[in-house]
Amino acid sequence: QKQMKESQELRAKAIKDAMILREETISLKSCNEDLSLKVKNLENENLTHKASLLHEKENLVAKLELLEEDIEDDSIKIKQISPSKEFEGGSTKVKDKLCQNDTTPSSDKFEHDKLKKIKQELERANSQLKEELSKKQNDENKLQTSLEASLERETKTAEELIICNDDRQK
Repeated sequence: QKQMKESQELRAKAIKDAMILREETISLKSCNEDLSLKVKNLENENLTHKASLLHEKENLVAKLELLEEDIEDDSIKIKQISPSKEFEGGSTKVKDKLCQNDTTPSSDKFEHDKLKKIKQELERANSQLKEELSKKQNDENKLQTSLEASLERETKTAEELIICNDDRQK
């Protein structure tokens, strides 16, 4: 009877341990599912953010290219003024051209400076977007690490549960 009682106590303890391990396993599985959903949501958010950053970057590059073309076009126009046209029609046209040429370089310089500032602002915005992207990627990596650690704990708990069940059956 004493052995029977000890056997029953051992069984009760093994069953209790198995129930505790099952509860921990269930808890870890639900935690794992939550973390998996969070990772998926962050991955989707990251992809969307990457796509929007890429689209914005493409727009910025296109704007920069247009600005550079405008700068090149303005400098080509200045170079294309021919001496024969300047002296056509007498001294009044020469004076008009000289006056126009006096104001054109300053306005061209103003335009050039303005475009240069815009280019710098676009480059600054581009670098900020790159920083944001890198922060998002770091966050995603941290979550991935946390998920992997949770998966390892779940696997370990499952193995312990199997061992406990084997011991109980013996």
